[in-house]
Amino acid sequence: MIETSQSGQTLKLTWDNLNRLIQSDHNGQITSYGYDVFGRRLFKKNTTEDSLTLFGWDGDLMIWESQRSNKENYTKHYVYEPDSFVPLLQTGYTRFIQLIETPDYRQFQDVPYSIYKDPVWKTDTQKNKAELERVAFYHCDQVGTPQTLSNELGECIWEIKQDTWGAALEIKAIEQDNPFGHSNIRFQGQYYDKETGLHYNRYRYYEPYSARYVSKDPIGLLGGLNLKDYVLNPIQWCDPLGLASERAGTNAAIEIYNKSAPHLPDNSIPMDKIVAAQLEKYAKGKSVGGSTTVGVGVGIYATYKGNGVSTLTMERKLGLEYEYGVFKRDEKWKYKYGERQVNRPYVQSCAGTGKAKYCAGAHTDKFNPYVYKDKAVGRSRTQGISISQGKEMVGNPNGPSITHGTGHTWDLGAHGFPSTY
Repeated sequence: MIETSQSGQTLKLTWDNLNRLIQSDHNGQITSYGYDVFGRRLFKKNTTEDSLTLFGWDGDLMIWESQRSNKENYTKHYVYEPDSFVPLLQTGYTRFIQLIETPDYRQFQDVPYSIYKDPVWKTDTQKNKAELERVAFYHCDQVGTPQTLSNELGECIWEIKQDTWGAALEIKAIEQDNPFGHSNIRFQGQYYDKETGLHYNRYRYYEPYSARYVSKDPIGLLGGLNLKDYVLNPIQWCDPLGLASERAGTNAAIEIYNKSAPHLPDNSIPMDKIVAAQLEKYAKGKSVGGSTTVGVGVGIYATYKGNGVSTLTMERKLGLEYEYGVFKRDEKWKYKYGERQVNRPYVQSCAGTGKAKYCAGAHTDKFNPYVYKDKAVGRSRTQGISISQGKEMVGNPNGPSITHGTGHTWDLGAHGFPSTY
């Protein structure tokens, strides 16, 4: 059992021996959960409000949900983009779903089996037919996260504002009591549970306020060194199954284009420019990496400079500090205080204040001082002070060493670092 308390609210979570959430207690509101043999959640039952929600699946995709309660009954169906977890539309009706009754095969112990008596084979389903009453269309961001819903007339009926890691900051809806004018879908593969505030993510439950899963990765270190973290960069990656990160947004577009480029006709050449434009829009000037220094440490950072140029920065550090995530360089500072140059060794001192890092240093091959400021993106953090020695290296497309995601390589030995650093 896990118990957490925040702002006077207490949440208790109970797990089974397969690491699945089977009961939650939110300030006395008890909800139980059940799963099939594949670990897919089939129902949640709130005994306090006397409500039952069933879920239907197509492989790993949740394709419908149906709720029965004292307040309302409804069934909602979901349609997704081909071979993805990105929602396209939702539709449904104000009735609890009518499922096929469970067959009682004991009747065939004494008489021959007949498909005409087996309810599974019955084709007369008109009596259970329900007309679809409402339809709403999803409008998603670059990683497939819903941002708004629109109705048949194109009117916006629902809008959500979230932080970088998926925590809802504000939700607006025209019809507050209409289940078809709302959505519980969040990041790809995630479903919001109001009973806990968590996002059900197929194999695990995700807590957006801490940007972490509440249980360990069931595939262990195969999903990454941190057993409870979400993806490193949620504006370019996603984790639809709660197991391991996948490419999304610009990363996915580049991967798809690279696979299909050899088979595209000549008139598709402008697609390369489109992909390059997206890369410039979302990645230019941003770096990703991290370090933890208690005494002596190491820092590693990858930066996209624009125009297909990326760099790798490696540092030896002394101090007491930590930083992780995505950072963007404040360009205004280089015009006032100089700029750190690539492929030149440097020594610098830095101070992290949580959401920003301030550094002052100089190149050691020829004295050129500089000062810069890095701003943390989303839930990225930097804290503490350190002195570091390092070099920012430009990727070489023909190099034999470490391969970067854009196809660049770095020969670390040529830059004074061990090739197995």
